[in-house]
Amino acid sequence: MRPLILSVRKVTSESHGDRKPWMVSGFRENGRKRRLFFATKVLADAELERRKTESAKFGRLSQDLDAQDRIEAAKAKDMLAPFGKRIGDAVAHYVEYLSRSAKSAIVAELRDQYLDALRADGRGERHVADVKTRLGRFCDDGFADRLVATVETPEIDDWLRGLHLSPVSRNNFRRVCHGFFSFAIARGYCVDNAVAGTSKASTVDKEPGILTPAQFDRLLHAADESLRPALAIGGLAGLRPAELHRLTWDDVHLDEGHIEVSAKKSKTASRRLVPISDNLQAWLMSAPNRKGTVSPTNERLLTLAAREAAGIETWPSDALRHSWVTYRFALTGDAARTAAEAGHDQAVLHRHYRALATPATAQKWFAIVPGGDQAAAPVPFDQAAAAQA
Repeated sequence: MRPLILSVRKVTSESHGDRKPWMVSGFRENGRKRRLFFATKVLADAELERRKTESAKFGRLSQDLDAQDRIEAAKAKDMLAPFGKRIGDAVAHYVEYLSRSAKSAIVAELRDQYLDALRADGRGERHVADVKTRLGRFCDDGFADRLVATVETPEIDDWLRGLHLSPVSRNNFRRVCHGFFSFAIARGYCVDNAVAGTSKASTVDKEPGILTPAQFDRLLHAADESLRPALAIGGLAGLRPAELHRLTWDDVHLDEGHIEVSAKKSKTASRRLVPISDNLQAWLMSAPNRKGTVSPTNERLLTLAAREAAGIETWPSDALRHSWVTYRFALTGDAARTAAEAGHDQAVLHRHYRALATPATAQKWFAIVPGGDQAAAPVPFDQAAAAQA
């Protein structure tokens, strides 16, 4: 059998409008006639010689195809025909897949690298723990031993739906996995983010759950004295739970009238100063020991005991912070000021907290003092300007 030599016939010089003047023609790629254009005859001749050499090489190699090879090639061509693709297209696609897989990483191993990277980037342990838990579920559900590059969008989409969680929780899993695959791309372990094409669950904005002034009053007076400062700061200064857990008494400046939330301790990684109201000042001055961390080590158990003693059966998510934002906004009517003190933007404030409480109710909230003397004057907030870094 004569070797199969593909024809690459000529280099010509012609006028091709705006195209380069030297043309290589007389060959096909993917079943179509092709022409290539070059600025000089030297470049065109070089391309012609390269193609002739390649044609001769693979023409000779085609003689080594046995009967089974030819049958498989014919089958492959027939399978690809409905898609308008040729064998070369399929092979190129599969080789790319194999190349990605060869330098990819196992999901479980890359998860540990990702967690280490988050710590090195200064992310808090609570954030790292949340990511670890969610990626742990991802691994436990059959992805641990998979190469990252081989995980596909439909698989993750089905997995997210199969979690049977609330829309918010499902989207939180999606967010964590998206960050993980973005990390994989940055490390060169995959080309595309398989999570990007998954569906987000539809969520409906809900009004934040808050405590009433009477509930908060009972809670503070029922709480153990070691817990009261943390509860008071949560409800009367609006720190996030994670920020409160990191807070030390060195951050509480009673003489200057503000609490400092440093960039390192803030969720948003930006420093802010939160004014101390008159009633918060009273609660903090009554603390027996103003050293070390503000929150006690057994905070969770003490909070449960205080809630039970105060008769609070339902505890809304982030109840103290949401209550503070709600009553602070109602008291001041100043969105920019309240948002700055809370550490988030005004859009969030208007969307979630507008008109949830009256100024009269807010006055009661900021009149809660040790001893239950509701006749005590609340903080003169109009005189306590929000301090910003």
